[in-house]
Amino acid sequence: MKTKWIVTMVFAIAAAAAIGCDEEGSGGPNDTEQEDLENPAITMDNVVLYQGVSGTFGVEVTATDDVGIATVELLVDGEVAASSTADPFTVSWDTTALADGSIVPISVRATDTADKTAETEPVLVVIVNNGYVVEFTDEFSGTMSIPADYDGTQEVDVKHHWNAPSAASRILGIVLFTIEEGQAEWGTGLDIGTGYCPDSGVSLDSMVEILDGSPVVFDSQPEGGYPGGDQMMFFHLRPVNPTEHLGDSLGYEIHAYAFN
Repeated sequence: MKTKWIVTMVFAIAAAAAIGCDEEGSGGPNDTEQEDLENPAITMDNVVLYQGVSGTFGVEVTATDDVGIATVELLVDGEVAASSTADPFTVSWDTTALADGSIVPISVRATDTADKTAETEPVLVVIVNNGYVVEFTDEFSGTMSIPADYDGTQEVDVKHHWNAPSAASRILGIVLFTIEEGQAEWGTGLDIGTGYCPDSGVSLDSMVEILDGSPVVFDSQPEGGYPGGDQMMFFHLRPVNPTEHLGDSLGYEIHAYAFN
């Protein structure tokens, strides 16, 4: 009887060990699924600040995840406007439903297979369906500098020119200024006109703005509009209070759009 008991116990222990080994290394479905540990990453690849967009605009997106991306969505002013589930991701947006000159924030959001999400910061774009984006003949950014010995005779204004391909009833200018810390308050005049400023230029519209760090929006709609036919046009920036800024510089970047 003692020998039989020992054999039975050994068999039972061996069987239990075999079962445990099979459960631990069975290769069942739960062991082959990769755990999703990270949020997705996402970027917009063909959108920059104040870009002019028109028609059906395709936003190109790079979205990655440690397991997989389920969907990519385009958000226009916070609302879902389009989506894509196929990599490479491009989400197409019909801009024609919005008025020309609308300044709209867009962003993209990725959702992975575990419902984790990531979203880009919104980028402002401008709707330009009936008109054109102004392409300056020189750089659209620079610095307006006031010499330390400024006496009123030095040239401190800055001018940027373009050839207007067609007539326009409205020009929208958006100017970003970079104000150095510690400088006095800047006042800036902006002019839009025809000809090669200042020698033969004629201002058609102007405004004066006290800068507070926010973008300056110049929405110009003068009576009679603006000419086309490759007419030379100018965008002119001038300091209003240069003697208060001796030795100072003001960085700027101009974005402009013309509408029929």
